[in-house]
Amino acid sequence: MSVRRVVAVLAALLVTSCGSAQPDVPGAPTTSTPAVVTVLPRDEVGQTHRAALDLIALGELGREKGSTQALRSLATRTAGDGRSLDGQIRELATAGGLALGDDVDAATQGVLTDLQARDGRDFDQAWLRAATVVVGQGREAADAVRSAPGTPREAGSVAGNVLARLAALANALRNAATKAATPTR
Repeated sequence: MSVRRVVAVLAALLVTSCGSAQPDVPGAPTTSTPAVVTVLPRDEVGQTHRAALDLIALGELGREKGSTQALRSLATRTAGDGRSLDGQIRELATAGGLALGDDVDAATQGVLTDLQARDGRDFDQAWLRAATVVVGQGREAADAVRSAPGTPREAGSVAGNVLARLAALANALRNAATKAATPTR
């Protein structure tokens, strides 16, 4: 079974933060704070969040089923990175009034089910492929958050942190995949 795209599209949301305006009083100076509208790139934030959840789920499964200590360690790191990224993304979303779910989607559940049916080296290689795909999707989504027009500075900063963390994880996965592909003597 091929690894399917594991992104979800969330509902649109604009966050409005309004200052208080003084009523118009004849002869009184008018001071009014205009409404400030912050637009989070909601789809991209949702996709980045989905990738973090997927990394947690894949990491937990890899920690349990990995056939080598190296893969189990990498899976533990993957789950930990997913949790860390999820925390950053949730903090950003909460500040922006965006609600995020807690469950993996049907596509991810299908990948997890497929992985559950595998054992040994076959599991390890399929897990590495699945985790690599999710990291790539997370990087695309985080880059889209960072480069979306009107993205608040805080969102861009979080996206930059997510990109850096996912780049490091991508390197670790690539190294593990190379080692896993090398035949043993």
